[in-house]
Amino acid sequence: MQCSCGANADLTMQVNRKCKAELRFYSCDKCGKVSDGVLAIRDIDVSWDVAGDAIARRWFTTLTPESAEDLYQSVTALQNVLLDTTAAGGEGAADNGDLHTQASFSF
Repeated sequence: MQCSCGANADLTMQVNRKCKAELRFYSCDKCGKVSDGVLAIRDIDVSWDVAGDAIARRWFTTLTPESAEDLYQSVTALQNVLLDTTAAGGEGAADNGDLHTQASFSF
């Protein structure tokens, strides 16, 4: 990915093995900018930073094995409810793909 300064930005990952969590973001070695982060637990994206609020980073720094499990269970339960709704003909029923959200990284 290219940073707004023109240099290449590299994908950076911080890992918390105890919680089976990783924080992914792009960082530029030249100017030091970093993109919004994405928090994944057990390879499922569960939280994203938004402009002006580093939600995923806060979660990552405060995770315990118990809170990671709670967050993972909450997100997967919500995904299951949404998948059941779409399978029953609700909004989004035409999209038979999975419920994976692509995070866009921007500088």
